[in-house]
Amino acid sequence: MKEPLKVIFDTIKVTVLFTICTAAFYFGLKWLDHNYESYHKYDEPSGRAVKVYEPIDSNKKMDWSGRLIEFFRNGE
Repeated sequence: MKEPLKVIFDTIKVTVLFTICTAAFYFGLKWLDHNYESYHKYDEPSGRAVKVYEPIDSNKKMDWSGRLIEFFRNGE
């Protein structure tokens, strides 16, 4: 009679421990996310840096085959 009760009690202990550890991990991640939310990652290029952009030409319309060829040509 003692053996099944011990197994049930051990199962409950493991479940409670798992729940506490999971909650601590979750709230730890939320705390980290909150702290790094306003962290500025990127700065404007300075010095001789070149801005990279591709102007959109309204006359240049690609059909699906042209876009597919560009996809394979650029390797993206």
